[in-house]
Amino acid sequence: MISMSYEKLAHDLKPNSMILCSDGTISMTVLSCDKERGLVKCRCENSAVLGEKKNVNLPGVVVDLPTLTQKDKDDILLWGVPNKIDIIAMSFVRKGSDVAEVRKLLGKHAKSILLMTKVCSLLFHISYYAIFVTHPH
Repeated sequence: MISMSYEKLAHDLKPNSMILCSDGTISMTVLSCDKERGLVKCRCENSAVLGEKKNVNLPGVVVDLPTLTQKDKDDILLWGVPNKIDIIAMSFVRKGSDVAEVRKLLGKHAKSILLMTKVCSLLFHISYYAIFVTHPH
C-alpha cells in the first residue's frame, strides 16, 4: 500500500489512468477507484524501489491543488523579497493564471524578480499562449 496526501486522487483518476512516481521510475496503471473510501487499486508496470516523499505525476489529469500554499506565500514575501531574490522557480505550471497569481503576490517587486516555469502537464500545449504571451515577464 502506498499513501498519498492528495485527497481527491480517487475522484480524479479512472481505470487505465497512469500514475508516475519518483520522476517516472515507477509506472502504475489504475485498475479501479473507490471514491467513498478514497482508495485507488493499481498495477505496477515495472520494478523499482519507492522511497519516502517522492513526487507523483498524473499525466492528463487536472489536479485540484492551489498554485501557492500559504508557506510558499510566506517564504516569498517574508524571506525572498526582503533578501532581494532574483528568480522564482515554479514547478507544475498548468495555466496562465498560475503565473499571474505569483506576479500579483509579488506586487511592485514583480518587475525585478524573474519567474522560471517548469510546465509538467499536457495542458501546457493548450495554454501556452495564456502562460507565455499574456504574462511574458
